[in-house]
Amino acid sequence: MAGVRITKVDWQHSKNGAAHHTQDYPCSELVVRRGQLFSLTLDLSRVLDSEEALIFTVETV
Repeated sequence: MAGVRITKVDWQHSKNGAAHHTQDYPCSELVVRRGQLFSLTLDLSRVLDSEEALIFTVETV
């Protein structure tokens, strides 16, 4: 089975910016607040099989 790649990420800037009150920050990167939920959409290079797991890890910088 071929590996899976992320082909597109939609950071949902408008939705997340409004939810985190960061929509007016003067930067192009998404800013979210620690401990609050945020949404994003990932497009993958292929469909995952039901027995496959997708592990998503987020780190702060």
